[in-house]
Amino acid sequence: MLYLVGQLNNVMLHELTSTSDGESDKASDDGWDVMQASNDTKVGVKTAVLDDKATAVDLMGIYAKNMGHHFAKHVPKTLEISVPLINFYFHQGVRSAACTTVSEMFVVMKKANAGKIIALC
Repeated sequence: MLYLVGQLNNVMLHELTSTSDGESDKASDDGWDVMQASNDTKVGVKTAVLDDKATAVDLMGIYAKNMGHHFAKHVPKTLEISVPLINFYFHQGVRSAACTTVSEMFVVMKKANAGKIIALC
């Protein structure tokens, strides 16, 4: 069996080969989703890692919502992490959490600056 192991934004990816019965060699393992990458290549994604990533991004938004203007000093780093995840290809939950978190950053900055217009970058 051939495994090409790599990291993509802390997501485990493996190129999968087919077994003699036509099934993917990792398809039966828990926590793996298999996607067709090309005609003869399948890519397995460790979904448990993606679920953890979605939860972590979602928690940043929850912390911001609960802390209000006290979270303002963390907004630049949170945006640095969250904005690229809006286009995260492998998981809808990560994209959704990133959008929610980014929108919450605007609310935090509005509260922290009493409605004044500010530059976040």
